[in-house]
Amino acid sequence: MKPHAERGDAVAQWTMGLLYEAGEGGVAQDYKTSFKWYQLSAKQGYSSAQTSLGDMYYHGKGVVQDYRAAFHWYQLAAEQKYPIAQIKLGDMYYQGKIDTDYSRAYMWWDIASSKRTGIAADKRNKIENKMTDPQVELAQKLVRECVSKKYKNC
Repeated sequence: MKPHAERGDAVAQWTMGLLYEAGEGGVAQDYKTSFKWYQLSAKQGYSSAQTSLGDMYYHGKGVVQDYRAAFHWYQLAAEQKYPIAQIKLGDMYYQGKIDTDYSRAYMWWDIASSKRTGIAADKRNKIENKMTDPQVELAQKLVRECVSKKYKNC
């Protein structure tokens, strides 16, 4: 695996990041090394690695905790229609890690639920019960706009 990662294979780099993060596959747990591998893969546009890198920033593993950086990496993966990143963006809006915005949380969860992601649909349905009718209408408008923009700059 490592030779492929060293040659620049994005999937192998992401896999190396997973191994170092978990301390598996014969390597000791090392968040800084995990971060390095994720970053190499994420910079090539690999959405799983972008999400993993976002997780590292979100939780402060191997790097100083930085919600804005986590948001950035999640957003790049979400723009590639990666539902896990879309769910995480919704979570960030819901929890107020960037801004508290139920309509945007709803938007990302609704988009992720369109990929048959049950957890996203559950989250969307629960937040809808906390929202006013105008907030729901805005959220549904945001979904339509985001889809029409092909998930860019949502």
